[in-house]
Amino acid sequence: MTLLDRRGNPFIALHAPAEPVDANIPWALVVVATPAGVLLIYNGKRAQWELPGGTREPGETPHQNATRELREETGITTTDLDFAALAEFGPPPEYLALYRLRLDAAPTLVRNPEALSFRWWDPDTPPTPGMSRTETELARRVLKINP
Repeated sequence: MTLLDRRGNPFIALHAPAEPVDANIPWALVVVATPAGVLLIYNGKRAQWELPGGTREPGETPHQNATRELREETGITTTDLDFAALAEFGPPPEYLALYRLRLDAAPTLVRNPEALSFRWWDPDTPPTPGMSRTETELARRVLKINP
């Protein structure tokens, strides 16, 4: 199975360097993990379940991008995100910052135009039709880093 990003670029590798502060990383995703599973949002534009996250705004760091997207798409307000890895897609190389948020319980979530619905996915089970295969696989890999 070939993993593709939201633009159709193939996945190349997952890197776990120090947290990037370079604002040239164009997007970020957040793996929200609770005992209920990994949070997925339903994106109506792409008609699929995916991780919270999206494109950075000018001047944002990857961490600020992830924090803002998480708040906008779920209502979760925290800056306590752990940097997990950079996913490399391409060619040409393009990077996606991956963050992790571990919570003891499922938070209150707020539906909005970007996230029409929410679900909790058990990463030990295969993704079901309609789930982003790339993002569920990235979530699995992130959860294996410092579990």
